[in-house]
Amino acid sequence: MLARRLGIGVLAVCAAALIDCERPVYVRYAPLEQKTEIEEKKLYAATEGALLDRGYLFQKRDEEKLHLVTKPRILTGSESEARFKYVWVVDTAGGTLKIELKCQETKPDAEPVSCGEETPEKIVKE
Repeated sequence: MLARRLGIGVLAVCAAALIDCERPVYVRYAPLEQKTEIEEKKLYAATEGALLDRGYLFQKRDEEKLHLVTKPRILTGSESEARFKYVWVVDTAGGTLKIELKCQETKPDAEPVSCGEETPEKIVKE
């Protein structure tokens, strides 16, 4: 009987820990803006390649303006449960690498905006 109670207790603790792990941790986020010595078109191509290597696809890709916006991703849950999707916005004009993580509401035609205090740590660490 005690072993059975301990087993149920262990299962409850494990389940609670798993549920807690699924909740996103939010952090303060500051966009990156860094001047480089790399020619802007090479920087654009390298940035595009790095995002593709991490599995991102693009919703906007403008080689003339050296501007990239990834397709939105949700952090956890299903498409219908998500409040926000997250996108990376990248510019490489003038050899300056500017990277911003932005939120995009799940509404149709929503524009990416600052995430403010709702920036998920998991995505920032990417």
